Formats: sequence, C-alpha cells, structure tokens
Amino acid sequence: MINIFFVRPPEDFGFHFFVKNNKKETANNTHNYMWLRKDKENLKNTYKLIFDHKIKTLLLFDIIKGYKDIISIKDHVNISGDNKLIGQTPLKAYPMFPDMTSIYRPSSKHPEKTVYTVGKERFNKVKSENKIISESAGVVAPMFHYFGVTITGFGIPEHTSDKRKTITECLSKISQS
Repeated sequence: MINIFFVRPPEDFGFHFFVKNNKKETANNTHNYMWLRKDKENLKNTYKLIFDHKIKTLLLFDIIKGYKDIISIKDHVNISGDNKLIGQTPLKAYPMFPDMTSIYRPSSKHPEKTVYTVGKERFNKVKSENKIISESAGVVAPMFHYFGVTITGFGIPEHTSDKRKTITECLSKISQS
C-alpha cells in the first residue's frame, strides 16, 4: 500500500473521494490517501494515524511556486512561524528535541530542490524571488519524521492545470523504479 499525504484537501489536487458504509472509497485501492485537516493537526493524532495504518513510508504532495515543473523536495527551510512539534514533545518514548536532518528521501525521477515553507496563510501573498516557495511541507513533514516515517516529498507547481494527472504520472515513475 502506498501512503499518499496531501497538504490540502484532495479536491485541490483533483482527487474526489466518497464514503460508502462509513469507509472512504477511491477508484484505486492500492493507495492510502490522507490529507491535512486543521482539527487533526497535532502529534497525538499523527502518532495514531501512523500506527493505525502501519505507515513506514509516505509520499507527501505540497503546492509550490517559483519553479515550473514538479520537484522532489530534498530539504526545507521553515519560515512559516509554525511547527507542529512545539509544545507537543516529548510524546511517549520519543525525544524532546528530535534530529531533523535528512527528513526527506528525494526521488531521482525529479529535480531535487530545497523549498522555503511559508504556511497556508502566507502562501498566496509571498513572491518567490529566486526561491521555491512551499505551502506546508516544512510544517507537516517533521511530525511524520518524528515517528520514523520515511518521507519522499514532491512539490506541484500551483498553476499546474491538471494536478491529478501530474501526481498520477509521478506515482507511475516511482512504481517503475
């Protein structure tokens, strides 16, 4: 099962889910789709999600500007003013100050780039000015990394007309390697 995490509701990426018998249904049952929900953004809920679904690896899809093609995120600089680990560590036997080096395992199928995460509130206001701006990778990825999840992050340009097609092509390239 491939675990896919969207930093926005899946509809923003062209994915539509429906509920049948209280279970999320998609057209493809080989993927576990997850997305950022404001009321679920805390370490305890992330811990539960990871261990309930036995998540070891995760493909994270974020929105970017300042680059015209899909990228593989190799690192982030979080300038959002938000970090979901603040005030929530230590949790269980995990450390107070976790090592945040090497959060991402980049994909060689796309250019590897460092992104500057500004947060959802500032994303539309900030100009890229020779930097690749990310909406939420630097806010979300540390929560998963804290629990040992291997993250491959991708940046999808904000003006991509068919984000679903772009993501599907990205997943196809990954499965071929």
